[in-house]
Amino acid sequence: MLHQTNGSAIERERIASELRQALMAAPVVPGGNERRPAFVRPPATQMSATVTAPIATTLPRFAGFQDVQHPEEFLSKVDNFCLINIIALDDRVRRVVTAKLWHRFAGPCATWDAFVTPFRREFASDDEKKRLKEELEACIQHSEENLKKFIYVISEFYDRIGEEVADDVKIDRVLRQMHPQLQDLVAGSTFSSLRAMADAADGLMERVRRRLQYRPPPPKTNRVARDLAYSAHGMPDAMAVPQYTAAVVSVPNAGWTPGCAWPLHPAAVQPSYHWDQWPINQAQSVGAPTY
Repeated sequence: MLHQTNGSAIERERIASELRQALMAAPVVPGGNERRPAFVRPPATQMSATVTAPIATTLPRFAGFQDVQHPEEFLSKVDNFCLINIIALDDRVRRVVTAKLWHRFAGPCATWDAFVTPFRREFASDDEKKRLKEELEACIQHSEENLKKFIYVISEFYDRIGEEVADDVKIDRVLRQMHPQLQDLVAGSTFSSLRAMADAADGLMERVRRRLQYRPPPPKTNRVARDLAYSAHGMPDAMAVPQYTAAVVSVPNAGWTPGCAWPLHPAAVQPSYHWDQWPINQAQSVGAPTY
């Protein structure tokens, strides 16, 4: 969920709040053949106290140069821990007592940002910036990758590289490495920043969804106004329109043959695609009932 945000502190705090409420309200689901008592909702007074209580999790640790964690992985764990446990930014440095030798040598940090920058510089690989630039160059939008997430990924690459880069360079990078079908639709558009591009992505994805939903007209058989149905010149009526079965029509991308070798997947322009497919996948995994 955190990867679907724009990375701002407000968005992350909102998701953390929703996560806390969802965990508190989740019913107990029995596993296997064992029997467990049904979930009993506590009184309202207890519920209010329970929801506001922080969730007990383990504070992430970092062992210094011997640790197998990547610095970004550790910092992400700390961010999630502090969001879930409602720890303010000013209080994070005091709680993170990690890599003590380096911390004592480098000196105290007044803010979290003042801690993160030297921490990354100290424990990242020597050629990390070079490798990040190579990975950024090869970061092409996948046909199933959501457009807004792709914009967030490009922005995160520049943040981790840590160099001053003009907004128009970042925008040109996204336009050049996004899916070709999206490049055609966005041609001629201008954006002031990646944030403005992400805001405009909703309208762009809606245009793509409408294109993916296009269906040719049905055959002119069994129609009252058969004379008004389209027929291609010089072709028999039976060959004028391809025949589509119910199975083909039910699939969003079926019957559509674009010029691109890797056509854009509906998941790239529909944020709820995987959620919408969940009941279908569940039904297929369960299978037909046996009696």
